[in-house]
Parts: sequence; C-alpha cells; structure tokens
Amino acid sequence: MSEASRKKVQPWKALLGILLLAGAGAFVGYLLARFGLALPGVHTRLSNLGRWDLLALPVLYLSAIAVHEGGHVLGGISRGMRFLLLIVGPFKLSRSADNRVHFGWVFNLGTLGGVAACSPDMQRPLLPQMQGLVVGGPLASVLLVLLGLAIAGFDDGRLGAYALILAAISLLIFGVTALPMRAGGFMSDGMQWLELRRGGVAVQQRSLFATLMGQSLSGMRPAELDRELIERLLAVDDEMIRRIAARWYAFVQSWDAGDLTRAESHAEWISEHVDDYPDGFRQGLTIELATFAGLVKNDLSTCRSWLQRSRGGVVDVSRRALAEASVALLEGRTLDASQRLDVAQRKLGSGLDSGLCKFTETQIAQMRSKLGEVSQSSLTSATVTFPTAARL
Repeated sequence: MSEASRKKVQPWKALLGILLLAGAGAFVGYLLARFGLALPGVHTRLSNLGRWDLLALPVLYLSAIAVHEGGHVLGGISRGMRFLLLIVGPFKLSRSADNRVHFGWVFNLGTLGGVAACSPDMQRPLLPQMQGLVVGGPLASVLLVLLGLAIAGFDDGRLGAYALILAAISLLIFGVTALPMRAGGFMSDGMQWLELRRGGVAVQQRSLFATLMGQSLSGMRPAELDRELIERLLAVDDEMIRRIAARWYAFVQSWDAGDLTRAESHAEWISEHVDDYPDGFRQGLTIELATFAGLVKNDLSTCRSWLQRSRGGVVDVSRRALAEASVALLEGRTLDASQRLDVAQRKLGSGLDSGLCKFTETQIAQMRSKLGEVSQSSLTSATVTFPTAARL
C-alpha cells in the first residue's frame, strides 16, 4: 500500500475506532441501566438522591478513572517499572528528569479518558513488565466494582447510592477497555493484552521502543541513542503509531548529531503523518516541528503554524518555551525571546526525558548565541547611524 493510500485510509480507521468505542460504551451503559435498576435494592438506594447529587457525578467519574489508571501504574511498578505519567481528566502527575513528581493541568479531549505511563527496568525481562502495566487497569476497575457493591450492601442511604454509581461507572470502564479494539490511535487494554499474549513481531517492536525509551530516560541524549536499533524500527510498516514514533527518534537523533539533511527528511515525513498520531500526544511532535522550522530553517510562518497546532496536550514546558523563543527571535522581539529562553532554562529539569533535556540545554545555548549576534548587530547599526542623525 502506498503512503498516499495509507494517508486516506488511516483517518477513517481512527474515526471508526472512536465510533465503535462510543457504541460499546453506550451499549454497556444501556445494559447497566436496563437490568441494573431491576436488581433488588438498587432503585431504593437511588431514590435517596436529588438534583444536587448530579454534581457528584463528575467526581465519581474521575474517581473511577483515577483508580483504573492508578491500577496501570501499580501493575507496572509491581513488575519493576518506574512511575512516569498519570493523567486523570484535566489533572496530570509526572516524574521529571530531576526525579521529582510534578502536578500540572492538561486540557485536551484526547487524554480526557485518562493516561498512565511507566518506564521499564532495562535490567529485567520486558514482557512481564508490559503485561503488569496493561492488566493493572482492568483489574483495579474490577476491584472497585466489588468494593462499591460491598459498601452499597451495607448502606442503603446516600453513601450506598454513590458507591453503587461508582461501581456502575467502574464496570462500564472495565467493559469498554477490556474490548480488543482501537480508538483515536490508541489500543484498548484488551487489544494490548492480546498482542502481548500472541508475542511475535509486535512484542519485539514494543521491546525495541522500550529499550530506546529506557536509554533516553536514563540521560542518553538523542545523538547517542542506538542507531542500529532505530533503523530496525524504521522498517516497521504495519502500525502507524509505531512508524511515526520510529521517525521521531530518527528525527531528533539526526538533528542532535548535526545531520540536518536527514533530520529534515524525517521532519517532512512526520509533518505528512502527524494527524495519524493520537491527539494529546500529537502536540509533542508538532512542537518539535515548530522548533526545527525556527532554529534550523529560520522559517517564521512554518514555525508559527506548528506552534499554533501545539496547544494543549502533553508537551515538555521547556520545549514549548524554546519554540516560542524561536518565533519571538524570528519576529525581531529579542526581549521576549530572551524571556522565553529563561523559562526554558528554568523548566529544564521538569521534563520527563533526561536525554531530551540535555538536547534542550544545548539548543538554549545556541539560541542565546543567536540573540547575542542579533543584539551586537543592532548595536553596530545604532553606532553607525547615530552620528549621521547628530549632524542633522
């Protein structure tokens, strides 16, 4: 299949996946409402609730999401992984390169359902770690269902009603995530579990990506990443998300190594396929395209366009500030550029990726050098024109 054909088919696949996921959720919700209300004691407990209790629904929903995503994290940690990222609705917890846990906000529909990520322990077998990470979420949802039902069994008042609703939401989350399907570029827990159980090429690819991620998180800058491993991943031709991820590693490695021709080739490929990457994480790609257009190509319009598309999502604060500094410098706003570079420097340790932080630090120094050249040029021009103005 040609690249053009893939480009046409992929958005329809993503849309179909989202519709299937929504349909599955609606069907499971219908079953819960249709048959759940007929269960003994359910109607009695729910009758205790009034209009103001509707305000508790978002809290109960986010609680169920938090337990599910927290289960993923605990499942990974139980197998030796290290906590990296947890998103529940608009709330984000992340472990930065300086080994601190930071709280932040994410306003993006692509991550509204929750996200969990852990980094692998490269000294241990990867498959058990990935299995623990995947199965932890559904298992936590099931345990929450049982806990909610137990509380509802002992309390027939408002607390029991809340517990019953929480159990229903958690059961809905379990039912939807356990279905083996794809939606919006993401694979459901059920699909990931089947892939891990089948083994083969897909698991090998996951292991290669985990190895690269482990190298980068441990502080290996992009230019130092395993080139042979990246070339193996570039040969992937079936899973679009993995193809894009492989290109991203090749892109930043070439960029950091100074092979700008190769980096530009990868950047152009990514720009053509970036919409096939899940929203919420796509912004991490577009911010790099913006920075590359500004720092390397001095292309203001392209830099500004990619920066505009990078709003929201999971983006390293220092990388965003660097891209903003690029736009400011190209627009001649040297003071704003300097201020954004100060932000990039100050937030350097808050990024998730230690290796990428080292790359960012180098780029901050390069841009400060550019700022110095611009300032010197402006000073020279002012010195030349001032006497002429004085004679007038």
